[in-house]
Amino acid sequence: MVDINQVYKSNSDHLKAEDLETGKTYSLTVKEIEQVAFKDDKGAETQKLVLSFGEAEKSLVLNKTNATTIASVHGGETNDWIGKEIGIYRTMVDFGGRQVDALRVDMPREAASLGAPATGESLLTAAVEAVKPDLDDAPF
Repeated sequence: MVDINQVYKSNSDHLKAEDLETGKTYSLTVKEIEQVAFKDDKGAETQKLVLSFGEAEKSLVLNKTNATTIASVHGGETNDWIGKEIGIYRTMVDFGGRQVDALRVDMPREAASLGAPATGESLLTAAVEAVKPDLDDAPF
């Protein structure tokens, strides 16, 4: 049988949920951040942050949830995000009263913030390294 995600693959320059395999978290390093104007469904212009990564050809358009997740760890000044590692994964979320595929950001948190001895290595980074997919095989 054929996987419909392979037949209807995204042609966008931006990452979409269908670009990622379910159940995997991809560790990416922020290379560049741009503020870009997009039009919503009603034609109104809205500004969004777009992240580019050293390991991926496609960029990530941040929604407010993902932007505030990154800011909770690296602060609100986006220049401070450059060179930082984030995890992205595919999940289902409620949107407009229905379940839809979405991309979410998972941030490394320092072990000290969780009450463990400070080691300089985040718990997420250690977990991601243990199960980190080979980015050479990433679908993006």
